[in-house]
Amino acid sequence: MDIAFITIHDLTEAGVILYASDSIELVLGYTASEVEGRSAFDYFHPSELPDQRTAHGRAVSLDKAAVLCYCQLLSRYGAWIPCECVFTVVYDILVASTTVYRHTVKSDDRARLATFIGRAFSHSSTESELRAQVMGSLPPQFKVHSNTLHELRAALILNRMSQSLPILYATHSVAEIVGLTPDEITGWNLWDCMDGTSLESAQLSLERAKENDSLSYLRFAWRDPRSQNDPSTLATQLPRSHPDPRESTPTRFNIIDLEAFVSCTSDGLVMVLRGARPTSTTHQAAPVGTSRSVFASSWGAPTPILPPPVPQENLRPVLSTFMTASSSSAETTENSHDIRGASDEENDVLSSI
Repeated sequence: MDIAFITIHDLTEAGVILYASDSIELVLGYTASEVEGRSAFDYFHPSELPDQRTAHGRAVSLDKAAVLCYCQLLSRYGAWIPCECVFTVVYDILVASTTVYRHTVKSDDRARLATFIGRAFSHSSTESELRAQVMGSLPPQFKVHSNTLHELRAALILNRMSQSLPILYATHSVAEIVGLTPDEITGWNLWDCMDGTSLESAQLSLERAKENDSLSYLRFAWRDPRSQNDPSTLATQLPRSHPDPRESTPTRFNIIDLEAFVSCTSDGLVMVLRGARPTSTTHQAAPVGTSRSVFASSWGAPTPILPPPVPQENLRPVLSTFMTASSSSAETTENSHDIRGASDEENDVLSSI
């Protein structure tokens, strides 16, 4: 298993670290308390700061998901560690997964899936969407909040050491997507929150992603875990905040179509959720089981469920200087390889992610 750590940042230009998981000490030597409250850019190599600040600013302003970048981070002991980072804007925070970079089949798989996931999660806060929100025509899980212009997304941290994937942490925005507060959802197993039509394929996809430290994309039917013994589980109406006292039927829970992607770290699986958008004919994974469920993972089983092929020239994340010269790369990474830099136009769209 590759050692990877989780960080949560604010959306300011400084990218202040609000939380770091314990594995940061194994990668960079710092304890979590030593980095929390500091700017993420305090740890970037000076030669990379301008590009990385630009990439961060564009990702935040464009509400990006699964942005992949390579960078050199300063360790506690003064060494520059070549790292690979996948980060996502999650409504009002940024969540990142960072590991030591080595060119392997796994890293190529992550680059390909990051490109696919980023496109699948592409979002633009257009005037028409904002107007539709004001008019109340968008379901709650699709809302674009006009105060920030960021799509409503939530993040969960799951216990990867358990096959049932208990939910260890949830961001506050999860309440607006699935109707449960972080306190209410913490402690439930992920599989308790997934409708049976999605369960088997989701388990296969995530288990393979865990085994290979990869990414995974899921489109699945979410159910309220409290509804497991409720005969009205399959109802399609949201619970009423003020039920009609004349009715004696049990509480009726909603089945919600969600999209998610999962990144694997040593300290847990990071799952980013949003309400499922209409499927795209351009970037669509193969359906599994029912029309409600879609999964993408190069390691899926029994048959791999793959995103569309992405040409090698399109796998162009934000580059570190250590990857732009083969001599430097050979000194700092194992099995290193040269990756071509993106043009200014391609950087504008962050590798089409």
